[in-house]
Amino acid sequence: WWEGRMNSAEDDMGTSGYWIDSFQNMFMSQMNYQNADQAPQVREWWTWMAAESRKGVGLISESTAFPALSCSIEVGGNPHDFEGTWWTLPYVTRWYRGEDVPGKGTAKADRLFFRSMANKGPICPGDGDTAQIPSMGRMSAEYMAALPNMRRPYQLADDKGVLWLSNMGDGDGVLYCFTDGPLPTGLTAEGIVDKAKAEALKAHATYTVKAADLLTVFGIVRGSEKDPRIGQPYTAPIHFQKTW
Repeated sequence: WWEGRMNSAEDDMGTSGYWIDSFQNMFMSQMNYQNADQAPQVREWWTWMAAESRKGVGLISESTAFPALSCSIEVGGNPHDFEGTWWTLPYVTRWYRGEDVPGKGTAKADRLFFRSMANKGPICPGDGDTAQIPSMGRMSAEYMAALPNMRRPYQLADDKGVLWLSNMGDGDGVLYCFTDGPLPTGLTAEGIVDKAKAEALKAHATYTVKAADLLTVFGIVRGSEKDPRIGQPYTAPIHFQKTW
């Protein structure tokens, strides 16, 4: 019955992934209460998840990270210090449930959101109160426009931002800019949503960037082996979210 319902969601509605609430309750601690031994059902759940993964269906969990990605309310350390734990951000989303985003309604909240989405982990204000992040509408639109090319990330030196390259090569990508500055030599940039050509880079703006070699432009040393992700096909998720 379960597999039939989930397959129907995928076939009839085009569902491409699931966000699983209370993952630890449903998928980690379920018992077969119909039988006298009340045996755990973890294997059955994980077998289903493995089959879904092989089909290309995405899974993200709330609270528990293994074996799926996690939309977590349990990030270790200081939950407000995302700038100090940027490496966790592609794997968790900080959900401010029962508390306000730090600096709500101010530039501080904007900065926190921008830096987190630059690392593929945009934060989520509690109770749907998007006003806590003044520029959330603009930034969310930029994020969804950038997502198809956010395949290979590079942290730029001197707090300049995060560069994402597509799987098509090293000549085109997305730049999340953290500081104001001139365009590096050999770089062309335009606003990722408005397509306006940039004469200089502005902090907290997202750009489509091109160059003969973006890694060289930003001073990134390339390894001796070819990046195995180059040339791998990727289909970006469809954006069904409401307009903020």
